[in-house]
Amino acid sequence: MAEKESEHRQATEKAIVNAQIADSKAGRVEARFGQFFGFSIGVVGIVTGAVMCVLGAEWAGSSVSVSTLGGIVYVFVKGRKAESPPANPQS
Repeated sequence: MAEKESEHRQATEKAIVNAQIADSKAGRVEARFGQFFGFSIGVVGIVTGAVMCVLGAEWAGSSVSVSTLGGIVYVFVKGRKAESPPANPQS
């Protein structure tokens, strides 16, 4: 009886570990896709702003470029704050 219980426990723990590994891999893939698409959106926004500036719409092109850069910086800073652990105030 104890042997079956031990085998069952080990099988359950192995299944849990395998599920955690698969979940971790899926999270990394999702993060890479997010980085790729974020980079692509940033490049398109900056190139669009530069093209607008070259074609004579300096203010509009500058606005597009600056807002694109501002959005990228905002997402980067917000992501870093979400990753950092909360501060522990000393009593």
